[in-house]
Amino acid sequence: MSEHTKEPWNVRTIDESMGVIDDKYDFSIAQTHQRAGDKCNIERKANSRRIVACVNACAGVTTENLERNRIGEIIIKAERQRDELLDACVAIVAWDDAESDAEAWDKDQGAAWRKRQHLCQDAFDKARKAIDNAEKLQKGVAHNAKVV
Repeated sequence: MSEHTKEPWNVRTIDESMGVIDDKYDFSIAQTHQRAGDKCNIERKANSRRIVACVNACAGVTTENLERNRIGEIIIKAERQRDELLDACVAIVAWDDAESDAEAWDKDQGAAWRKRQHLCQDAFDKARKAIDNAEKLQKGVAHNAKVV
């Protein structure tokens, strides 16, 4: 369970000297104030926007993983998982296309059937690999979330 305020966070400006960071119910979480000698509110608004953008972009990532600077690792694993799932989906579609274009058994002595069997096996092998890797990643993320 997360100890911080749930996303999404929002930015609003009260006056020229303060940016307010709110939760989704418009309750204040934090404020960026004018600094001594600061004549411009551009930096305060930019700071508020950046804080909110970072928090919202990291929704679902544990604070521990953020503190360990594991975002890059998480992104790489997610991209790898995406690529494996895409590869499996492409293989399944290729198998389905071959099924749609299949010749009758007696016209090609089973050549199309053997091709479809190969495509089917390839598609399911890729799908199983993607599922296995996704489950390992999910277990790893769950394990890391428990670490304090």
